[in-house]
Amino acid sequence: MAQNMSDSFTQYFERSFKQNWGSRFLYNYSTQVSYSYGEVAKEIAKMHLLFERLGVTREDKIAVVGPNSMEWAVSFLSVITYGAVAVPIQEDFHPDVIEEILNHSESKILFISDANWERLRSENIQRIDTVFSFSELKDMRQLRGERGEEALREIDRMFEQRYPNGFQAQDICFPGKGDDEMLVLIYTSGTTGFTKGVMLSGGNFRCVVDFLRHSIAAGPGDKVISFLPLAHGMALMNDLFLPVVLGSYIVYLYKVPSLNVLIKAMQEVKPEWTSMVPMFFEAIYKKHALPSLKKKHIQILYRLPLLSRIVCSKLKKRVMEAYGGHIKLMFVGGAGLNHEVEDFYHKIGFPYAVGYGMTECSPLVSLVYKHPKPHAVGKAIDQVTVKINSSDPYTEAGEILVKGPNVMKGYYKNEEATRSVFTEDGWLKTGDVGILDADDFLYIKGRTKNMILMSTGQNIYPEEIEDRLNHQPIVAESLVVLRGKNRLVALVYPNYPNIGEDVDPQRVAEMMEDMRLKVNRNLASYEYLSAIEVQAEPFEKTAKKSIKRFRYQ
Repeated sequence: MAQNMSDSFTQYFERSFKQNWGSRFLYNYSTQVSYSYGEVAKEIAKMHLLFERLGVTREDKIAVVGPNSMEWAVSFLSVITYGAVAVPIQEDFHPDVIEEILNHSESKILFISDANWERLRSENIQRIDTVFSFSELKDMRQLRGERGEEALREIDRMFEQRYPNGFQAQDICFPGKGDDEMLVLIYTSGTTGFTKGVMLSGGNFRCVVDFLRHSIAAGPGDKVISFLPLAHGMALMNDLFLPVVLGSYIVYLYKVPSLNVLIKAMQEVKPEWTSMVPMFFEAIYKKHALPSLKKKHIQILYRLPLLSRIVCSKLKKRVMEAYGGHIKLMFVGGAGLNHEVEDFYHKIGFPYAVGYGMTECSPLVSLVYKHPKPHAVGKAIDQVTVKINSSDPYTEAGEILVKGPNVMKGYYKNEEATRSVFTEDGWLKTGDVGILDADDFLYIKGRTKNMILMSTGQNIYPEEIEDRLNHQPIVAESLVVLRGKNRLVALVYPNYPNIGEDVDPQRVAEMMEDMRLKVNRNLASYEYLSAIEVQAEPFEKTAKKSIKRFRYQ
């Protein structure tokens, strides 16, 4: 059904809840509890009465901290459909950072899981006067503030008075706010370690939702499995906003799982689409396809045009089964995808989509889906323009600049940072380096802040070298850094399941040295690795599983 362009973003939700009233909506995988669209709409109506009772205004901020769950989703949706500003905070942030965000955002109400509340020092939280636990949706408890406890006691009575004939689909009303007003305030935690509050409006999100819902093969009733943190822009869009608008059925895993747990859940849920960070996309390839590709007779058949089709068909079936067997589309984003892994998924015809974006762009800038080009991150989405800041964007890499209705309003209470991230004529400076091809497909080279400038004047993009390293069987993850003026060194955390946990450290060092020489043969001379340093522990990462580089520079 066509949407009225005068609708606000939250009215998309109102229409979907009415149309999908009796359909399945949210499911907690860990507790096996589910809610229909109608049941969630009723809970949202009660939350709106709670906000009324507490005197919440359209400018007020309400924070949400906790693991992925239908309780998180209902709390968040209740805030934005009421018209207040939602502040989703990643629960894996350090408690000091969470406390700082709660204060900086000036949030008045906090919805939080019991476990996360116990991590915080309540005396450090200055402005919040009401805290609610959402460990159980129908047993929400007040953790701070007498007004909250009193309001909770009155909600059922207020609900019966407001809806004396019972709550029905026609009673759903999500006034929300205008598309130019701030709807969500997301605090980023990237690889630089500096946290800023990104102000996003309903119009920002609608730009992306409108593109996706007209571009992908998904619709009402499709199952979506969600495990990436909902407080992150990519998961918020792909695992909540888009499924709600489409009328999909969302299954929430409590937290980011291990690979085996994820595969088990996929095979039980059998989702039609989901979001995936490259780490898991690559891990399933290594577990379910690479062992076969290592066999000599398979390698031969894989390269022969006619017989390759048979091999690819069998490998595709095996990989599809790992994902549950019903995948229509797999979103892959949040970090760079290993080229050799992507080449494999492309060759077997797996239905994946690679996107590029950032929180400041709500969060999507470009996407490649129906006609994928290996190693590209797609063309700019509808209404969005991408420009490369170089003398020739088709031959010379430069910083990626973005303009469009998906671009944020700015950084909250940080005019200096806002000014610094925009050009004088209004282009958002992404901090990423890219290049375009003749068809205007975008290719990412690396981060401007990560680029290594050698004393010889050569520009090194460490991500390109790391991509080669990470495809080596003995490497789990890597980071390339500069030592001195001209020595490139790779920090490597070994893939011990392939090496063996009991292998002598000296033997590991020898294997790494052999690998260094092998990798250097495929690099330009100015990119040669001088040494490899073995890391004792996995690298510290952000919510989207990118390495926090600033920890290791």
